[in-house]
Formats: sequence, C-alpha cells, structure tokens
Amino acid sequence: MKISEKLFKGIIIAGVIAAGPALLSGCGSEASTTEAVNITTENSLIGRVDETNKDNPEALSPHFAKASASDADDGGESEGEKTTIKGVREIALFHLSDTSGVKEKITKYESAWVKGQDIVTIDAFATDDDSVPISVGTGNVFKETWLGYWQSFDGYEDCKVGYNVSFKLKNGEEINQTILKPSDVFSYRPYMENYLYDDLANANSGWYSHLLDEEVTDDTVMDCVKFTAGEQYEEIDGNVTLTVFVYNSDKDFDSKGNYIGDVSYSVEIIDTQ
Repeated sequence: MKISEKLFKGIIIAGVIAAGPALLSGCGSEASTTEAVNITTENSLIGRVDETNKDNPEALSPHFAKASASDADDGGESEGEKTTIKGVREIALFHLSDTSGVKEKITKYESAWVKGQDIVTIDAFATDDDSVPISVGTGNVFKETWLGYWQSFDGYEDCKVGYNVSFKLKNGEEINQTILKPSDVFSYRPYMENYLYDDLANANSGWYSHLLDEEVTDDTVMDCVKFTAGEQYEEIDGNVTLTVFVYNSDKDFDSKGNYIGDVSYSVEIIDTQ
C-alpha cells in the first residue's frame, strides 16, 4: 500500500530540519560489533548483547517453545485452515541498501557468518512495495514513515507484529520458534542470537538498547530484528528463515504456538562460508 504524498512531504521537511546520524536505519543506536563482510553492507547503528538471562532457558514462554521434528509439519488446529487477519493486510521485510540508499524489500540476505559478530538487521513495514523511501534521518522521520504505512489500514489498532525463526541443526533437530516477546529468542540462542527493537517508542532517543520483557507494553511495536552469530552457529545446517507476521489475538495461533494467520512474509538468512 502506497504512503500518502502529504505524509512524504512532511517526512522530507522533517528530515531537512532535523536530520542527524542518531538513527540511520531505524534499529536501535547502541554501539555495535564489527559485522562480517556482507553482500549488501549493513549501515545500522544497532545494539549488541544484553547478557541478562542469556543462559536462562526457563525464561522462555512454555507455550511458544521450540518444536520437535514431528511438530514442524503441524500447521494448526485443523490442517490447512488459516485465520483471516483483520486490519493490517500487508507486511514485508526490508534492509537498508548500500547501493540505492533506501530500504529495499528482500527475500534473502547472504553474508559470511563469524561467531559473536552481527550478521544483519532487518525492518518490518506494513507494505508490499519494493522499497521504502527512507535512508538517513532522525527518529521522527522513521516513525512517521512506519506509521504512515501501518495506519493506512482500517483496524490497525487491533494488530500486532510477531516473528518466527526456524532452522535445522546438523543433528537433525528442527528449531521453529514463534517470537511474541523478547525472551522467546532464548530457546535457540546458542546457535543464533536475535535482538528486537521498538524504534517508534525511541524516536527521540539518541541512544537505546534492544527490548527486554519488562519493557514491553500494549503499545510496543517490534519493528526491527537483529541477527548475531551464536557461539555454536556452525551447528546450523543450511539457512535460517525469518518470518514476520501480523496477528490480532491468540486465535491466530494453533495449540503449539504456530502462526496460522494469513498475513506474513519470510526471508532466508544465508551463510556464504
């Protein structure tokens, strides 16, 4: 869905008046580690590790836990049935392009993974457009752009953003984790570290970190995900899949916590080594 011309004029003016380096791409502005060489260079100033509960699998929500290989094919309460999401009907994943200077919709991201180093940060926007015309600007520019897409749908107030991360290990185990809160990433953290950000709530902040469970409210928007190679990332067999989705309520998940709604988008995170 296209964003309005009126909104873009406001964004451009705001960018000219208040442009600054604090939030280059919208994902948190805490200091980042050196990232592996990427096919498209990551330009975000994004957060590193908060060690709180890093090794605490008990913090994981029991309802949204990693699935066994036998669970992976169970698509819902009634196989093949999906719930119809009301409100926001488009969602996709974007990355700041080093060539075009804007956020471009991606289907995959390839780079050489290095243990403990950042791989990529990816933004979710409520649009099927091929690109989002935002590059360097202040947090308010990002916020206005993001809300311009999200609020263009009637009923957006009843929608939330969630994620799923899935991959297979070399021992045959399959990881299939629904992410509705920050601590949901702990189940697979030895292999891949993920950090979630709410850039909208921090639009005027010069520095901020990734989200913690105790910071999440009804107004929190997890609009950005960062990937960092875990200590045991070499045990991952193949690619990692990131899926973003829009949901209204618990009814959009089956009894195992798998998303069964009809508004989602996936990308492949690929190790080129």
